[in-house]
Amino acid sequence: MSAANKLQPAMTATESVGWLPPYGGDRWELVDGTPRATAAASPRHGAIQSEAAILLGGHLAIGGR
Repeated sequence: MSAANKLQPAMTATESVGWLPPYGGDRWELVDGTPRATAAASPRHGAIQSEAAILLGGHLAIGGR
C-alpha cells in the first residue's frame, strides 16, 4: 500500500466546527485539512500586538488625510 492510501481525508472548515479534540485545550487551527493544537499567546505577545495596532492605526489615519 502506498503512503498516499494511508493518509486521512482532509477535514473541511464546516466539519471542524463540530469536531471534538482528542485531548484538552481550546485553541486549535485547521492547517491543510489537519487540526493542530496551538498555544495561547503570552502577555508579552499581547502587549507587542497592541503596540503594533496602535502604531499601524496612527499611520493609516495620517496617510488617509
